[in-house]
Amino acid sequence: MIGRRLLAFLVDVLILMILFFFLYFLLFKPVMNNSYHLSSHKGSYSQYLSEYDSIRAEYGIISYGSDSSIIYNSVTDEIKNAFLNDSRIILLTKEMQYEAKYVFTYTMLGCFYSILCSSSLVFIIVPLCIKTKTIGRLCMKLTLMKSNEKKYLPWYFVIVRGVVFIVLDIILGVLTLGIVPLADLLVAVLSKDDRSIVDHLSCCRVIDGVIPLEFIESVDDWFDSYKKVSVSL
Repeated sequence: MIGRRLLAFLVDVLILMILFFFLYFLLFKPVMNNSYHLSSHKGSYSQYLSEYDSIRAEYGIISYGSDSSIIYNSVTDEIKNAFLNDSRIILLTKEMQYEAKYVFTYTMLGCFYSILCSSSLVFIIVPLCIKTKTIGRLCMKLTLMKSNEKKYLPWYFVIVRGVVFIVLDIILGVLTLGIVPLADLLVAVLSKDDRSIVDHLSCCRVIDGVIPLEFIESVDDWFDSYKKVSVSL
């Protein structure tokens, strides 16, 4: 079943990526640009960079080719030091650092909002609507149940599992370049009950959803009653 869980995860991640790009480019990027005037800050950065290059050309550090391409020239350390200590360069460097940091911060904030919304839709909203299943688990015929009971996962546990999964496998997964999700999968592979870190933290387990849980429970109840009758005899 680990293979099916991996395929389900890949399907969900593919859907997540599509939703992320859709939300970022069509919603959050325009909103962040309009709210925080990122276009004007990008324009200011380009203007400062142009002035910076003009001063570099003034010191002979760079020159321009016939096709306006930048050519880097060899200069003495004395010229380099004079360039770096120029008050105009010091001011321009501070201004460019501020503009770059400003644009980067709010661009990353838009990406974070996009990841959060798309992850919540894939791993919380959809499972709440289709009985604990994501699209990936639905395709791979997998479902969730409580770890200590033969019951489908209650809606509040679905939310808890979704939040744990988003924090652990999505957000930390992005920050660690996929190391955390791989570790989570490795725990599921090595454990006897196929439970991952997310499963343990959210008190649930992934089971085969081909056979309805109600049927499995009725069969188990029949076997339990059969054992009691056998013992009494």
